[in-house]
Amino acid sequence: MPRKAFSENNMSWDQLNTRLKERAAELPHLQAQRAELEVAMERTKALKAEHMGLTAETLRVARELREAVAVASKLESRLRSLLKGTIGDTNEQLFEFGMQPRRPRRRKRPEAQEPEGSGEAGE
Repeated sequence: MPRKAFSENNMSWDQLNTRLKERAAELPHLQAQRAELEVAMERTKALKAEHMGLTAETLRVARELREAVAVASKLESRLRSLLKGTIGDTNEQLFEFGMQPRRPRRRKRPEAQEPEGSGEAGE
């Protein structure tokens, strides 16, 4: 059986409840179940309203969480930059803060030049 939207169910229940109320004299044996349906309808309406409120609250909290994460990330970046500027970006203490120190560049050694007179000995 395909699922119905809440509004469709609610309209269907409301129509059935209304018609049974109108014909209560003709169908007295169904009034107890109609009353149960009415109670169930009120409960579903209350739960739907609560669900909508919680959904709105979830969306609000999720938005606030994203904003807080963005602020914390900016502050982290700023603090890491200030820390590198304070103790130096090659300092080994950066490991304590979960950061990799920058390794200094290796200088290329100039190739050793052989003295001109150091060819073969004994010529």
